[in-house]
Amino acid sequence: MGALGPAVNYMKPVDLRCLIVFMFPILSLPCFAGSSSEYGDKLKSTPEYEKITTPRNDGGDHDRHHYHYPYHYHDPYYHPGYRSSSARYRSTDSGGVGLAGSAYFGVSVGKSEFDYDDIEDGDASIFRFGYRPENSRLGYELSFFSSGESEVTSLTDIDIEVDTINLVLKVNSSRNNESRLNLFGQGGIYFADTTLSGPFDRASENSNGFLLGLGAEIMLNQHFSLRAEVFNLFDVEDFVDNESILSFNLGGYFFF
Repeated sequence: MGALGPAVNYMKPVDLRCLIVFMFPILSLPCFAGSSSEYGDKLKSTPEYEKITTPRNDGGDHDRHHYHYPYHYHDPYYHPGYRSSSARYRSTDSGGVGLAGSAYFGVSVGKSEFDYDDIEDGDASIFRFGYRPENSRLGYELSFFSSGESEVTSLTDIDIEVDTINLVLKVNSSRNNESRLNLFGQGGIYFADTTLSGPFDRASENSNGFLLGLGAEIMLNQHFSLRAEVFNLFDVEDFVDNESILSFNLGGYFFF
C-alpha cells in the first residue's frame, strides 16, 4: 500500500473541465510560438545604454553583476496557528483520506526565455510559499522568481536580469492531493525589478503585471511532491519594448 493509502485515485475527466478552459488561452500566446526582435539595436538609442557604457569617475570598485535575492523577504503567509503535520490527515465524508489545510515551501529551477532573439536564455529559479485550504481545489502562493543573468549577444558585456515577487491563485484538478497526479493552472500578479548590467554601471526599472501558467505535480508521499510548470510574465519592463518572459521549471515542495 502506498504512502497515501487506498484513497489515492486517478483523476476523472470531469475534474479537468475548469483547467481546460484555463489552459487554452495560455497555449495560444504568441510567446509559445516564438518571436524575433533585435534587442541590442533598440537599446542603443535609450538613456540606459549610455549609462551602463559610460566610464564611472568615482574611482570605486564597482561590481557590475547584480544578483537580487528576493527570497530573503519574510513570508507573510506564515502564521503559528497553522495546524501541525501530525493532524494533517482526516477522514472525509466519502470515507477516504484527504489532506487538510496545510502550508508548504518549494524550490524549482529551469530556463527563462525572453521574446528577443538576441537575448540568451537565463538560468531561472523560483522559491515559493503556499497554502491549500481544507477540502478545496484552490491554492494560494507567494513566490520569488529570478530569470538569471541573460547575455545580450548583439552587444558586448551587456546582461539583463529580472526578479519578481508573485501573488498567485492556483486551481488544482484534485482536492488536497487526493490523487498522486495533480494538474493545475495558475494566474496572478507580479512585481518586477529589471536590471541592465554593463561594463561600467547598471540601470534598474520596476514594473508590475499579470502572469499565467500551467503544470503538473506528482505526490511522492504525504510530505513531498515533484512539480513541473511553465508560466508567462506579460509586458515586463526591459528598457525597450516591454516584452514577455516565458519560464520552464522543474522542482518540488515540502509540506510542513
